[in-house]
Amino acid sequence: MTDRQARASEGDGAILVVPFQWIGDFVRAHTAVRILTARFPGRPIDMVASPLCAPLTRFMPELRAAVVEPHVRGRLSLAAAFRFARRLRDRHYRAAIIMPGTVKAALAPFLAGIPRRTGWRGEMRYGLVNDMRSGEFDHIHIGMRCAMLAMPPMEREPVDLPPPRLEVSAADLAAWRRRTGIAEDGPPIIAIAPGSNGPERRWPLERYVALAAAAAAAGFEVWVMGGPSERTMAATIRAALIPAAAERLRDFTDTDLADAVYQAAAADVFVGNDSGLLHLAAATGTPCVAIYLASFHDRTGPFNANVLPLRDEPQGHGPLSPAEVFARARALIPAATVTVPS
Repeated sequence: MTDRQARASEGDGAILVVPFQWIGDFVRAHTAVRILTARFPGRPIDMVASPLCAPLTRFMPELRAAVVEPHVRGRLSLAAAFRFARRLRDRHYRAAIIMPGTVKAALAPFLAGIPRRTGWRGEMRYGLVNDMRSGEFDHIHIGMRCAMLAMPPMEREPVDLPPPRLEVSAADLAAWRRRTGIAEDGPPIIAIAPGSNGPERRWPLERYVALAAAAAAAGFEVWVMGGPSERTMAATIRAALIPAAAERLRDFTDTDLADAVYQAAAADVFVGNDSGLLHLAAATGTPCVAIYLASFHDRTGPFNANVLPLRDEPQGHGPLSPAEVFARARALIPAATVTVPS
């Protein structure tokens, strides 16, 4: 369906985006939102979100609302699908972009009677998806597969895509700093995210310890970002540092994703594995160093230009040293933004 045909049949009707609910995939879905905003100015766009990911939508100004659904992840429940469909029907969507290839992801939009339901064939979803696209795996990058669903059918893969963007206002960031007790004119900040979904993607924790030690010795504050599962990592890093360095470490694990956005936006540089927090940090515009082991930047990495990818061997057996990572991270900080102690 061309843009003209879509406008003729759907008018100014609202569009529903159904993204994956992993943090990184949820952030990268914002590229599709930006494409839809450019194609259909003035049409409201909502995004389905788990309770975990919903706070991220506050930083996506193109969205009208998040449609929070607790059962969006996990096993298929017909009762939950019917309940969700009733909620969607009341919002009168005219189109849905369904990024996951599962029957579950397409079922509620189908039951809600949304007229145009765009998605890849996936789990043989004939009927559930009526604007079915082929060639999903012609696109190497996962983010490109999601973005292509927001484009007209038969469109060629674009050279440039609008990257995900989490917008943090200066006033909101200043208010967060006051709540957290972080001075505007304090020392430079390096945020590190040692966790990831799977040990094969994690740079060894002892290297993050060495990175934190080097940063603290250079006058940086070190912020450890992550979820509840990273609390032990943060404690291990702190325990391994000398007392003077440990005093410069802040444990920001086990905070919600809205706070994580502020943390990333307030940092001068971010270093992390291939994880959801890497995508989140990249979307705030903060310079990022991405450490890849078993995964690849050109397949799963952020589209954002402020990301420097570095590669190590699986299990961290390669030559990538904490000293090199810190030097590369330090070099990304704009000189006009912060004066880094020598």
